[in-house]
Amino acid sequence: MGFWNNRAAGPSAREFDIEDMLELDWPKQDWRETCICREAPADLVAAIGSGYQRLFVIPSLNLIIVRQGTGGHFSDAEFLRLLLAR
Repeated sequence: MGFWNNRAAGPSAREFDIEDMLELDWPKQDWRETCICREAPADLVAAIGSGYQRLFVIPSLNLIIVRQGTGGHFSDAEFLRLLLAR
């Protein structure tokens, strides 16, 4: 499990799939100016688990979201946009 913060969120940030990035060799990974979702609050913190399992904590919205999964492709950004209706 790893933790991710969304502090780079904003119109110029680059969204990406965390699992896809982790599959690349270390020299090919590019984590600069990335966020989990451009439209999600910048105070979002995510616990990233394998198989697209997630724990999202958004203090500004008093919100905790748990997603349990067993694999398959999943978009954090799309999930958060639908959930937050942004």
